[in-house]
Amino acid sequence: MGINNGEKIVKKVSGFTARDIQHECDHLDGIIFLEKVTQKNGFATKEMINKYNLRNS
Repeated sequence: MGINNGEKIVKKVSGFTARDIQHECDHLDGIIFLEKVTQKNGFATKEMINKYNLRNS
């Protein structure tokens, strides 16, 4: 990917690529993955992160 000199980039994506781009945009907006976790049955829950001290502070 080259430098775009501040120009807006518009591209239609789907699937994993869309999730990945949204994830990176969230970082730019100060949002971390854990703030979006809604299911409590996986490893990436706030409780599990706290239990295993996995959050970088």
